[in-house]
Amino acid sequence: MSPKAHWKLFTVLLDKGPGQVAYALGEWDGKPRLGFRWNGTDDNPIGNPQSRGLPTWTMLDEDMHLAIIQQLPEDKQTIMCSILGITIPPMVEFKVAVHPSGRHTLMARASGQRMFEDGQGDLLANDDAGGFYKAVCEEIRRHLHMGTKVVLGEL
Repeated sequence: MSPKAHWKLFTVLLDKGPGQVAYALGEWDGKPRLGFRWNGTDDNPIGNPQSRGLPTWTMLDEDMHLAIIQQLPEDKQTIMCSILGITIPPMVEFKVAVHPSGRHTLMARASGQRMFEDGQGDLLANDDAGGFYKAVCEEIRRHLHMGTKVVLGEL
């Protein structure tokens, strides 16, 4: 039985151009899945993989779905998670601001927030760099313990 009998393409989600990878949403044996392939080039117009001279898609390991979904614009992420039954873990982005006086402040921005917010306590206007970075480590550890994805900016 050919892959065509198993796979039904719905839409291409990411297409990185000639000779690069493309990811698509489809159905494999009736179950929503992400597929991928390498686009063709002038030298190899069909790309890879191919079957009997026709372009085909390879199924992405389901454990990798989230990594691909997170590359999509936020509105598409929500739709794809719903279709594939995936939950995106919450995320927080941290960065450090250092005032000319030498005081350090940890700023955080959670998923969906536009603006960074200043930390509190030892994370706000702290003139003890060692104590500040110890508090930063504790804050990062606290978020990781809760299952939050942590993105570190300029530290």
